Amino acid sequence: MPTISGVLTDGAGNIINNCTIELCAKKTTNRVLIKTQAFIVADDGKYEINASPCEYDVTLIINGFPPKKLGAIQIFSDSVDGTLNDFLLNPTEDEVTPAILQQVFEARNETNKSANRAVESEKKIKISENNALESSKLAKTSADNAKSSEEEASKTATAVKNSVDDAKKYAEQSAVGANNAKTSADNAKNSSDLANQSATNAKNSAQQSADNVIATKSSADAAKTYEQSAKKSADDAKNAASSIDTTGFIKKSGVDNQSIDGSLDVKNLTENGQHVYSPN
Repeated sequence: MPTISGVLTDGAGNIINNCTIELCAKKTTNRVLIKTQAFIVADDGKYEINASPCEYDVTLIINGFPPKKLGAIQIFSDSVDGTLNDFLLNPTEDEVTPAILQQVFEARNETNKSANRAVESEKKIKISENNALESSKLAKTSADNAKSSEEEASKTATAVKNSVDDAKKYAEQSAVGANNAKTSADNAKNSSDLANQSATNAKNSAQQSADNVIATKSSADAAKTYEQSAKKSADDAKNAASSIDTTGFIKKSGVDNQSIDGSLDVKNLTENGQHVYSPN
């Protein structure tokens, strides 16, 4: 039994892979029933077929496209090994044509392009997954930061409330202090008024004192003048007394009949022409 193997390519020599070669027996023999056999083409386009002698219809199936009939092959028990192309018979008019093969090749190329696009899409999906993972990490970080910010905001709000309460308390204390200050100012004004009044009174007293000093000086001057006058009068009297002739004077004596209550009867003595002299 011959082996059919090789690398499946198109007319341009491009490898056709990821497809299936089907062999369908055209008649029943003592060794083959009418049935279909499938042979998978490898990723590198390689295939290997071991089939019993018989005539087969050959169909190429590429995923996503309708099956394409390539032609018929005749396998004999003494056939030599070869490729699928070696075994293909000349197709009839209703069988495969170069245009059909070209369609198959184009379908294969389109499949390859789709596969490449799928690979690119898979890469993009992988990148998107990585980006999504990074976005998830960033979102978690943002959430953690938001939570921290919320906690900080709560602390700040508490601090602000405490500050407001303190400010309110200080404002109340300031109001009390302002009232006390107003009272102190009123008291100070009253004290100032009293001080001004006292100053005025002191000024008036000082003026009165000055006037009194002047008056006192005037009185002192007058008293000095009077004293001088009195001294002069006393000196004059003394001089006058020293010039008086005392021989005719009767001195004061202790004779009771010459005195009234122990003193001389000056009037009586004077009427009698006597001068009264008192050494005291």
